[in-house]
Amino acid sequence: MVGIDEVGRGALAGFVVVGAVVLSGQPLPPGLVLRDSKRATKRMREAVASYVQRELPHVVGIASPAEIDALGIVSATNRAAERALEQLGVDEAVLADAGLAPRGYSVQARIRADSTIPAVMLAANLAKVWRDTHMAALSLQHPGYGWEHNVGYGTKQHREAIRIHGLTDEHRRTFCAMLRP
Repeated sequence: MVGIDEVGRGALAGFVVVGAVVLSGQPLPPGLVLRDSKRATKRMREAVASYVQRELPHVVGIASPAEIDALGIVSATNRAAERALEQLGVDEAVLADAGLAPRGYSVQARIRADSTIPAVMLAANLAKVWRDTHMAALSLQHPGYGWEHNVGYGTKQHREAIRIHGLTDEHRRTFCAMLRP
């Protein structure tokens, strides 16, 4: 079973990231707490991502801020999903949270799959940890935007930093258009 899910769709900066994980029916290890990535603690997400990275076939696919601006968020997200599935060499049905529809794949999209289907939950946690880590690294190159905390989302601090410092190459211009001074 292959699960995919995205993170970062609504952020003002950074990639949209799609995690893809193959779960072959093996039971999850005792003590591993699997939750929707939005409801899990950072420690829980990191434990899940570590397990996935050690034990399961997995990849992440990304779409850049420039692609998001050029294609729109829906098409860019699906392109990231296509990249992930291509890297994974998937030729079977894919389970996804509702809204993902990568071209060329048989996708069973389900509402709230990211909180009910283990393969999708694993993919979501993997993608969230990957994106959060990437945004924290970018915060060192672009101090003042608070990406180490807000991971590119439109918090008050981030919006104020855009007004003061302007946009970086990591910002999605179409998402930030109304914030420009």
